[in-house]
Amino acid sequence: MEAIKREDLTENIAIIKINKSYNDGLSALELYDITRGCWKRKLESVQKAEYVLAVSFGIVKEVYKVDRWVPAYELNRETIPFDAELEKGRIGFFGSVADESFRQKYIGRDVNGLYKRGEANPVKLFLKEDICKVLPEDINIPANPEKVIVKADQRHIVCPRCHNTFADAPRCPECGQLIKV
Repeated sequence: MEAIKREDLTENIAIIKINKSYNDGLSALELYDITRGCWKRKLESVQKAEYVLAVSFGIVKEVYKVDRWVPAYELNRETIPFDAELEKGRIGFFGSVADESFRQKYIGRDVNGLYKRGEANPVKLFLKEDICKVLPEDINIPANPEKVIVKADQRHIVCPRCHNTFADAPRCPECGQLIKV
């Protein structure tokens, strides 16, 4: 099975792990519904992702073209009952199956090499602008923040690895990257 390398991801892509929900008997609609929501991420953090790779145990099962990212309560998934408590503060997307040529580029390929050992976040972003960035291989090696925002005398950091924005802290709460202060 061919592995996907970071440099193969030339589009703005979110990889979504669906390990717990996936099985080979899912219909196309069921696969779409479990992939598109609902995920515990900030909406701003995924807005640039144009495509989503649905991944089960490291293997790409489907590729979706994202139309728009929304709060999870807007999804109205057909095969999954609405649960206001579960979907509170979560996100998802509206989209469609990607073009066949794009799907062939990714379906059946292995993404395990794109993750660090122990990395468990089910939604991981890969943005074109990050290809040229040099980040440490190990999240325990401090990295410069992508951006520092000061709001009402409180610093907010934008993680250079996952682009999550968080109140000043030594580590990104989303991906665990150690941040230089």
